[in-house]
Amino acid sequence: MTRPTYRTPALRAHRYRSDLPRVVTVHDNRFLAPGLLAALQGQAEVVGDTAYGAAALQLAQMLTPDVVVAGELLGDGLIDHFLPHLVRAGTRVLLVVETVHGERALELLAAGLSGVCSADDGLADLAR
Repeated sequence: MTRPTYRTPALRAHRYRSDLPRVVTVHDNRFLAPGLLAALQGQAEVVGDTAYGAAALQLAQMLTPDVVVAGELLGDGLIDHFLPHLVRAGTRVLLVVETVHGERALELLAAGLSGVCSADDGLADLAR
């Protein structure tokens, strides 16, 4: 008989009440995600954190955040696939990318994206 192995959770959800903006973060980059969470501390209330677009969509529907801060590449696909669903869930979506490409940014903005920023600009600036 084999023993089931422990798997880390695909998402984390927190329920708090404050007057800070409520944020769900979704980013597959394991180096950027902790910095993003640290930058948002005190600036926003991070109510959920995941690396997967499907989990972010569930969190957005369940927790109704003000903003979803997402990377372009997620654990289960590109943000393009999840963007329309996140917008329909009633949340604004901010995309954090390594390099901002004008034409791609315009495509995503036309699909409902609220904004695009570069990780090179600094995560502290993003939080503001």
